[in-house]
Amino acid sequence: MAIHKESVLIRGVLISLIICLFCISALPASNNNIERKEAFAVRINPSPPQIDGELSDKAWQHAPEFGGFLQHDPKEGEEATENTTFKVIYDDEAIYFGIECYDSQPDKIVSRLGRRDVKPEADWVSISIDPYFDHQTGYWFTAQASGAITDGTITNDGWGDPSWDGVWEVKTKIHDQGWTAEFKIPYHVLRFNPKDEYIWGLNIERSIIRKKEFVQWVLISRDKPGRVSRFGVLKGIKDIKPPNHLEIIPYTMGRTIMADKNDLSGNIGVDVRYGITSNVSLNATINPDFGQVEADPSELNLTAFESYFREKRPFFVEGAGIFKNQDYDIFYSRRIGRYPGHFPIPENVAEISRSEATTIYSAFKLTGKTKHKTTFGILDAVTSPEYAKVDENGKVKDDFLVEPLTNYLVGRINQDIMNGSSRIGLLTTAVHRKDSVSAYAGSMDWSLNFLDKTYEFSGTTAISNAGIIDDDNQKGYLVHLEGDKRGKTFGGELGFFAISPDFNINDLGFIRRTDIIRSWGRISYTRDKSFFIFRKGDCSLSIDSAWNYNNDLISKGFDIWSWMELKNYWWVNIESGRNFATMNDDELRRDGPLMRSLPNYYAGFTIHTDSRKSVAFRISPFMSRKDDGSSYSRHISFEFETRPISNLQIYIEPSYGHRFSFAQWVERIEKQVDNKTEVHYVFGELDSRTLDITARANVCFTPKLTLEVFLQPFVAVGNYDNFKELAKYGTYDFKSYNYEGNPDFHSRALKSNAVLRWEFRPGSTLYVVWSQSRGLYIDNPTLDDLKLKPIDRLSDVFSDEGSNVFLVKVNYWIGV
Repeated sequence: MAIHKESVLIRGVLISLIICLFCISALPASNNNIERKEAFAVRINPSPPQIDGELSDKAWQHAPEFGGFLQHDPKEGEEATENTTFKVIYDDEAIYFGIECYDSQPDKIVSRLGRRDVKPEADWVSISIDPYFDHQTGYWFTAQASGAITDGTITNDGWGDPSWDGVWEVKTKIHDQGWTAEFKIPYHVLRFNPKDEYIWGLNIERSIIRKKEFVQWVLISRDKPGRVSRFGVLKGIKDIKPPNHLEIIPYTMGRTIMADKNDLSGNIGVDVRYGITSNVSLNATINPDFGQVEADPSELNLTAFESYFREKRPFFVEGAGIFKNQDYDIFYSRRIGRYPGHFPIPENVAEISRSEATTIYSAFKLTGKTKHKTTFGILDAVTSPEYAKVDENGKVKDDFLVEPLTNYLVGRINQDIMNGSSRIGLLTTAVHRKDSVSAYAGSMDWSLNFLDKTYEFSGTTAISNAGIIDDDNQKGYLVHLEGDKRGKTFGGELGFFAISPDFNINDLGFIRRTDIIRSWGRISYTRDKSFFIFRKGDCSLSIDSAWNYNNDLISKGFDIWSWMELKNYWWVNIESGRNFATMNDDELRRDGPLMRSLPNYYAGFTIHTDSRKSVAFRISPFMSRKDDGSSYSRHISFEFETRPISNLQIYIEPSYGHRFSFAQWVERIEKQVDNKTEVHYVFGELDSRTLDITARANVCFTPKLTLEVFLQPFVAVGNYDNFKELAKYGTYDFKSYNYEGNPDFHSRALKSNAVLRWEFRPGSTLYVVWSQSRGLYIDNPTLDDLKLKPIDRLSDVFSDEGSNVFLVKVNYWIGV
């Protein structure tokens, strides 16, 4: 099928505009003027309640009580089996919630300890507030019966971000009629515009875990998309002023690295959070250190594409939703402070060492929302130059520049439209390097919802201008269009995207591949009522096709997926699919050829037991196979989780993978024959195996004193044989090739860390960290090295060379 890239782009843009205009003109917007449940807050004067988990203070006596909770699960719309009521009071400093969670069997209340922002399988109650009353954004505050807490922010009417940590108070108490939760939420943790009288969005939710029952004050039906837009309202708050609050969090840190030689160092820095106005905040960090953050997992990547690792650093995780494009990582914060390597080291220079990450001098975020419902964010960061230690012609130098002084800038605007049911946004990024090339990217994304969010038309358009060393700038574009239909029983989507070959956002974004035009469709069926041995289930059928910009068909297939929850609360996930014969252009990215790809099929399933139990497990086998049997892969993982006591959680996940590839890319070899260049695309039969074990243990001494331990030994071996070269470009035909190299590999690694975390006062934390990193890569492994001996290999990794890092870090919160 022939497709011209320019006509595809033009048609895509025209179709998107036509559909957009038609939808806006022909369909009504979601109606946010619906009748909503109401609750009322009462001002207290003069004394606030003591936050102790008991609602016996005089301040609570005259506050009205609200209830009428309904089941969201398991029997949507029916009355809750246990009664829940709440009261709301406020003063000039804070708003207070008192929640009574009645229980006819209080001895069966599940109270498990967990560290902040980790929600165990336990009873809990949660408050969600929309202070802007924009039907799009908000906060949630959750207390478990044990007193453990989680909190976070909400954006785009449902995107949750648990990384946000506010400074607020809650106490819980279990009694003979159930349990209570008493909240104090200071105004300085909320953002809202000043008014004479306030109306806030509100919802209260409760989980009764032993019954697998989830209840809500305002029922948000499973077949109704959106979350904040369906909240009830809280009225009665007036004569309060949003504070301009200043938070200063200095830190001091001491670190010792034990490796070939010991290295003792220290560091200081500071984080600042300032409410410039009631709805604009500044977050800044100077000389940040993220030594308490867990290392990335080990993996075996034999593809032509970069691996993706999620962000874990607190400054960049908090509030990340503001800078998020709904479809693509136009901004990927892991680029800031990345592994230094902008300038390559010449072939005649031998590298001795370089740092693992680029130092961040400083960074700041300015975020807010105007009274016209415009959300905005600006992020700026500066990173230091980094140098490698090299050997150049026998002379050792430690000043070879591999990463220049760099400034990163991100800007984001989101505008709520159509009564807050929809949005349109702009995002731009810029990378400025000292004495080197710069890079820019910009995008527009939108989500338009109609008929009470039953239908959605969304998309992204983007352009990039990436600077390439010793080359012209790359300029490219992206177009993504998608239409979704949501429903209680049937749903579906149609989508299309085109990414030009020169689209490059990887200086400050992430995109796995470009040079692709793809279209897809999906239909889904959902059943919420019990049938046979199942409580509920979902299934879907997806089809897709993709081409590159040379009109080569590079993907065509279908996928069948289903998920079912059994009546005993186990769940099963089954997936299978088929990829038809196409062309494979993956190796073009590493000087390889275009070649045919044989058809294959794949299948896998997951069985997960009831997660409420003190012991739960999951098993997930997966396999794929070429039709002719020449290549195949198998993978299985097993997850075991146990909570032997209420404050201890142990998690172990071993996994094993075996892959045999008839034609695994090795390298491109050029030879001069009779003054002509002969190109040989060399492949080999690869038999590779991986084994890793991920283990975690979480001990909660109190909700504010926790110990987390992480351990991952990893082993990968690969044996190449029967080397061959592609006989003809664009085919899957090979002929024997006498290859003299040895690409066999034996790689193993150990990553572990233990973090003792003590929140000794609100917002102030002490970290004591032990991190260990070991590894070994054998360039020319022996036959014995290529054997995967589970016990021997996993034990060997503990004795490999590596480093131990001991770190003590103290953050001290100062509120002004």
